[in-house]
Amino acid sequence: MLGSAVLDTAIGIVFIFFVISTLCSSTFSFLARITSMRGRLLQQGLLHMLGDDIRAEIFNHPLVRDVSLTGTRWYDRFLRMFSGCRVQPGEGDGLVPNPCPAYIPPETFTRALLDLVVEAAEEKSLNSVFGKLQKAGLERLEEGAQIRIRLQLNRLLDQGEETALPFVEDLLNRIEERQPLPPDIRLRILDDVKSCCGERENIMAMIEEGIEEIALPVRTVDFLRRNIELLQRRRMRDTDFTVMANFEAFADTVTSWFNNSMDSLTNIFKVRAQVYLFFISTVIILFFNINAVVIAQTLWTQPTIRASIVESAQAAAADPSTVTPEDDERSPVEFFEEELAVLGLPIGWTDQELDAANIGFFPAQVSDPNREVPTRFINFFGWILTIGAAMFGAPFWYDVLNKIVNLRAEVKPEE
Repeated sequence: MLGSAVLDTAIGIVFIFFVISTLCSSTFSFLARITSMRGRLLQQGLLHMLGDDIRAEIFNHPLVRDVSLTGTRWYDRFLRMFSGCRVQPGEGDGLVPNPCPAYIPPETFTRALLDLVVEAAEEKSLNSVFGKLQKAGLERLEEGAQIRIRLQLNRLLDQGEETALPFVEDLLNRIEERQPLPPDIRLRILDDVKSCCGERENIMAMIEEGIEEIALPVRTVDFLRRNIELLQRRRMRDTDFTVMANFEAFADTVTSWFNNSMDSLTNIFKVRAQVYLFFISTVIILFFNINAVVIAQTLWTQPTIRASIVESAQAAAADPSTVTPEDDERSPVEFFEEELAVLGLPIGWTDQELDAANIGFFPAQVSDPNREVPTRFINFFGWILTIGAAMFGAPFWYDVLNKIVNLRAEVKPEE
């Protein structure tokens, strides 16, 4: 029977650690949500990777903008006050893009970034051709007509020489109807059109040129350029390595780069979470006077309470949903009243404990005149032990609880 009492006491202590860890973890999850902690960390990571301008363009890109949505109601705006993220006015449906999404799919990030890079290269080549057309005579047209010609020219350049050259030649003919053009200017413009169409047929050449055009950090430009050079060397050695295969390999490199950066951010978030959990667990444990040493003494000397705690522990171990504290929306006070206070353990401040600690201004949480007042050493040691246990997290204590409950199930029949 002594071994059974020891095992039941261990189950009770581990169960209390699990409940306290769940309380602290749910409090941290709530704070992380209302402060957009993950979203702001993602913003910082992309700022390091892309710089401020390109980061903003990525979040405003059509592929990324609607990945995460947020509300526009008054309570949504109130909660965003804590996150520091600003949103654009809604369109009447009550939803707007979230300026601080906690997650961007890696493939979506890659497509958005490469789209911006290729778009920058296309803009450069288009400006070269259209700028010469303007000097040749297009600048005399109205601004709206110039915009339409520019958009149509950009579409035709994507389609190749067969469609772009006749369009440009027709424009030059119309210009010459008003004023003659030197032959070398006409030939130069047509050569630029051919060159532009040739560049747009080679996606890797467009990417290489676009990387130099957009405002990326120097380290990112060097990283991307180096990977392009490595792929070009591979293509020179492998004749079966096509341009499209080259592009797909480069896209995979960008995706891996993003995944590695997100792994680093995850490690940073875990370290910050531990710091937050330390302060949260300290506040909660001192506020509710949760002392592991006092609880262990009660479990050892009170068989009735011990049996009740073991029964609750077995029910918790059989329900995997109890290990998801981020889904628990109860406040710490509600959690304390519903999960801890009902267990009958010496948790919460009594009047005599408050008087002994010289904090009589603090209201008593429980009324138990028969409870003994622990010594200062037991209080200090018990609080430190409980705070350390809470920082291990609910999943850790849930696994330990399952193992001990299973061990008890094997030991009990033998006894």
